[in-house]
Amino acid sequence: MKIAFLAALCALLISAPAVFAQYKNPAAAADAEMEREKLLRAADTIEDLRKQLDAMRIELDTLRGDMDEMKKENESLRATHKQLAADNQKLAEAITQVDKARDTDRKEIVAAIEEAAQKSKGPAPAAKREPAATPDPAAEKPRKDSSKKPKPKKEGQFYEHAVEKGHTLSAIAKAYGVTVEEIRTANDLKGNNLKIGQKLLIPKKD
Repeated sequence: MKIAFLAALCALLISAPAVFAQYKNPAAAADAEMEREKLLRAADTIEDLRKQLDAMRIELDTLRGDMDEMKKENESLRATHKQLAADNQKLAEAITQVDKARDTDRKEIVAAIEEAAQKSKGPAPAAKREPAATPDPAAEKPRKDSSKKPKPKKEGQFYEHAVEKGHTLSAIAKAYGVTVEEIRTANDLKGNNLKIGQKLLIPKKD
């Protein structure tokens, strides 16, 4: 019995250092556990940050691609704007040339009318007065037809002007030194429309 007791005591003495080492400093063990948990949380935080960084890199690449597309569109718009500006300049020059050509045509028409006015010296046939015929006493006087009234002759002297292509009332009036209204009155015109070949009476100025 003493031998058994001694054996148990030896076993207890042998295992006692390990048991005492485990429970020698419980505060240090708790601190070590807290540090381990902190390290684990820090590792999780680092992993989350890494994932966020990867997402931000992907978004940055997308934004770079969008910026490249916007740059291309901006360059295209600039080229279009430059082309439109050039076209606008050409159009303005063409309009200026057309205006100059029209002004030249007006001057040529007026000059031609003035030349025709200088050449036209005699009065128009309508302005000439025929000498009155000597009445024949033996001739029977015709009966007056009240239904037909003779057209009154225009008084005064006139030039006769033949309308040509491009002639207008204003240009003709300027060439002869009269007003448009005087030409209308002399020719019973209601508007400004003229026909090529139309004969106009132009009042002579004293």
